[in-house]
Amino acid sequence: MLWRLFLNSVLVGGLIMAASPVLAVLLLDTYHFPAWQYGLAFGVPALGGFVGARLSPRLVRHYGQYRVMTVSGWLRSLFPLGLVFVGPGLPGLLTVIVVEGLLIVCMGVFNPVYATERLRRTPWSGPPGCSAPGA
Repeated sequence: MLWRLFLNSVLVGGLIMAASPVLAVLLLDTYHFPAWQYGLAFGVPALGGFVGARLSPRLVRHYGQYRVMTVSGWLRSLFPLGLVFVGPGLPGLLTVIVVEGLLIVCMGVFNPVYATERLRRTPWSGPPGCSAPGA
């Protein structure tokens, strides 16, 4: 299962990064967003990472690690499709903020749960003479 999670992370990250230059050209050149609005469109949603990271332990306790990792991993690859609805003006700016915010919240939930799963499944290989954490 670990290789599938790694592949999912690489593909989602690659797709997000591949869309970034296209989105920059669309917002700044085609829709003539000022630079401050472009910064706002990606700065405000960054707070979603903190929200997602704070939510992840509660979600894992309530729904279980596997379900939270599956759903948040699936949603973080689904939300970028909402960028299709971006248009000029305030509605376009709000669309980018909402879509990116939801995407980053899902990433904030997924990443700590994924890191925990990775640490559980890989053997401890710390410095010589150190014991495994919790041993």
